[in-house]
Amino acid sequence: MSEAAKINAAIAAAMGQIQPLEKDGKNEHQNYDFASIDAFMQLCRPILAAHGLHPSVDCVSSEIVAVGNKSWASNAYRITMRHSSGEATEPAGIHVHLPLTGAQTSGSAQSYAVKQYLRGLLLISTGDKDDPDLAPAGPDEGYDATPAEPQSLGDQWTAWTDWAVAQIAACKTAEELEAFDTQIDADSDRCAIEAPEEFERIKQASDKKLEELNK
Repeated sequence: MSEAAKINAAIAAAMGQIQPLEKDGKNEHQNYDFASIDAFMQLCRPILAAHGLHPSVDCVSSEIVAVGNKSWASNAYRITMRHSSGEATEPAGIHVHLPLTGAQTSGSAQSYAVKQYLRGLLLISTGDKDDPDLAPAGPDEGYDATPAEPQSLGDQWTAWTDWAVAQIAACKTAEELEAFDTQIDADSDRCAIEAPEEFERIKQASDKKLEELNK
């Protein structure tokens, strides 16, 4: 068996052992249940280990951006699944944008990125409607070391679009705008499918800014 065949077989075997997750957490903000990150990792860790698999996570960029009167953490990760044979999958890029709520934000963002990566790779069903993981604490609530689930996928895309539009408005040259458009290209493609109205907001903001810069 080739090295590539070994890791593919291991991933397929792990996928076959994964069971749907029960919802063990509750979002008090939006009053719905969800499968927590801890439960997700407890399910995946022994199955991955049994098949010689482990994810490798690299944070390729991290920045804090202001949207209105709120600060957001924008982190980009490159995640690779590695096998005991030495073979690895091609890296997958995942962006996470969430409100800056304290020192735990970085760890929460990485945990969420890994959860989303594994959920897609292993086709894990959680039974959640949208399965976002990080609901912001209010500005007066202080820090909470336990990640909470955000409101909904639609709200998540709205927040991300607010951030992207603010970044577009801050571009000072056409080259800078083009670079930013390239940076968010993968997320924009997802947004176009999952939240077309928000995607249209980004497109209009980018077109308008480019027109201004070319005057």
